[in-house]
Amino acid sequence: TESDITSTNVTTETISPTDTEATTESDKTATSVTTETISPTDTEAITEADITASEVTTEAVSPTDTEATTESDITSTSVTTETISPTDTEATTESDKTATSVTTETISPTDTEAITESDITATNVTSEPVSLPDTEATTESDITATSVTT
Repeated sequence: TESDITSTNVTTETISPTDTEATTESDKTATSVTTETISPTDTEAITEADITASEVTTEAVSPTDTEATTESDITSTSVTTETISPTDTEATTESDKTATSVTTETISPTDTEAITESDITATNVTSEPVSLPDTEATTESDITATSVTT
């Protein structure tokens, strides 16, 4: 325990000649802080308030530029329609489908109807013979004091 520790149990490490005490913030002086000189090309950052009209460049409108068409500007003359091709047909709706438009698949000679649970008989069920080393499961009532190890 802590009370059992004596000065003989504690080893001390000698201070190396190159060790120095850690500098705290209060120990720092102006001489221990280095400053970086401003490069001749450095400029103060421009804030939004500093921007003037002379610093903003505008781009001239090209002779081919047109104002974007808004939805309210569209007229029937500016909408093109596509003619119906002779092979186009109206899309079939569900109510248009008739027995003639539905294809059925013929039953293959090897197809059989799926067996339902009620169709299963004793002849459909295969049993597996008991192997020689198999023993009957012990039920709780079969357990005796002699079969329990402590």
